[in-house]
Amino acid sequence: MRLVGLALVVSLLSATPARAEVVLGVDSSVSRPLDQDALHTGYSLRGQVGYEMVTDGGGVRLTPGVAFEYGRYGIEGLPEVPASQKLALAGVRAALGDVVRPSLSLELGYGERQVTIDRDALGRFEAAKRGLALGLGAALDVVLGSGVSLGIHVRYRSLNGNVELSGGGKTMEVGSSPLAWIDAGAHVVMRF
Repeated sequence: MRLVGLALVVSLLSATPARAEVVLGVDSSVSRPLDQDALHTGYSLRGQVGYEMVTDGGGVRLTPGVAFEYGRYGIEGLPEVPASQKLALAGVRAALGDVVRPSLSLELGYGERQVTIDRDALGRFEAAKRGLALGLGAALDVVLGSGVSLGIHVRYRSLNGNVELSGGGKTMEVGSSPLAWIDAGAHVVMRF
């Protein structure tokens, strides 16, 4: 498996692009937290822009790009207090094919998941986790023509960093394990 991955990386890096296109994409996903019993399944919305390079044979496509993602989750016992999440990611997507395109992606960036409880009697309290975000994904696109494709995807996400607790005029930072979740959904990609 490592040999196949190494061969793909070498072929992608040594290939001369025959053409390149600006790529814009939007997607919507259902997000399921892993090992986080207090969070319910939520959703995420994402926008991305990249620069797709196509090799001479037309079959290998390499797309470096950036993405911005927003998500929300329900919290056990606090239905009116959602957890929000923001991610800014940079990464690369490698795809094969012309009409049907399977792809793999890797992204790194910065993320934040935040919960704010604002009660008149108790005041305002906030818990936020900020730090390194990682994304690994797989997708399957179908090209419709005119530079538009539709697809489905699944992504593993993790957010690493300490949790900052604040309220009552005080702030405290505590260590914590990484947050992890799976996104599954659909996307639209336009090429120019």
